[in-house]
Amino acid sequence: MGEDEVVVAVHEERPVIAKDVVATEQVGIQRESVTEQREVTTDVSREEVDVVEDTDRRS
Repeated sequence: MGEDEVVVAVHEERPVIAKDVVATEQVGIQRESVTEQREVTTDVSREEVDVVEDTDRRS
């Protein structure tokens, strides 16, 4: 570098953010099973595929 040039390092500030997971309370949960029967009616559709093998093909 020449005598008239000065090199200055440029700095920047970057925030550092962190989170910690901490248990603050407890919650009780109860479960109840319920069985129910219903009659359901609806149209049923289906698809059929015909597979034709090419027996003339050589491996």
